[in-house]
Amino acid sequence: MNITVPKLEVLSLFKTLNNPNFQSAIDTYWVVAENGSVKPQSVLWLFCWCFPGGYNTKEQSQIARKIFNIIMDRSFDYVAERIDQDYARKYRYKKNVNILYEFNKMINQQNTY
Repeated sequence: MNITVPKLEVLSLFKTLNNPNFQSAIDTYWVVAENGSVKPQSVLWLFCWCFPGGYNTKEQSQIARKIFNIIMDRSFDYVAERIDQDYARKYRYKKNVNILYEFNKMINQQNTY
């Protein structure tokens, strides 16, 4: 997946999610290549912030969803139809595991609902 806005705009939007855990994790878990492609683990990290519970409130999860929908080339709902939260939780922090093929296969699958 790719970002649809400049990297600096992404970081500016991230600042609108007022959560110290989120803010302190950005530099570690948000990885974007020069061409705008986002590492699958980073997509999953942001995806997890779109759900309430744990470290964030319902309000903060709504802000995360709004950010996701603005910055990513696929909507939160599109991703949520193809990837479940358990998968996202399992792989969001796995920096040294290559999940690109599996991730792309899930993201690009046709929804059969």
